[in-house]
Amino acid sequence: MHSYEGESYERREHDMMYTTMTVIQWGQHMGGWGGWGMGFGWLLILVILALVVWAVVRATTSGRAGSGGSSRNGAEELLREQYARGEIDEDTFHRRRDELRRE
Repeated sequence: MHSYEGESYERREHDMMYTTMTVIQWGQHMGGWGGWGMGFGWLLILVILALVVWAVVRATTSGRAGSGGSSRNGAEELLREQYARGEIDEDTFHRRRDELRRE
C-alpha cells in the first residue's frame, strides 16, 4: 500500500491515473472481459467438445441390441401382444419370454 503523506496532489493524481489506465488497457487486451474472456472461451470449447463426444457415444451405442434393454423390452412387448391376441398359447409365451430374458 502506498502512503501519500508529504506528497503533492499532482503526484497522487498521477498515480491514480496510471493505475486506472493500466486496468483499462489490461481489460482491452483480454477481449474487454478483464481476463475472464479467455476463461469463458475455453469453457465454451470444452462444453461443445463434451456435447460432441456425448452425441457420438449415444449414436453408436443406441442401435445395439446388447447395449441396453430397449430392444429386449420391445421384443417382450411384441410377445405379450401376440399372446393377448391369441396367436400363441401360454406355454409358448412363457418359453419365449424366458429365452428373451436369458439373452
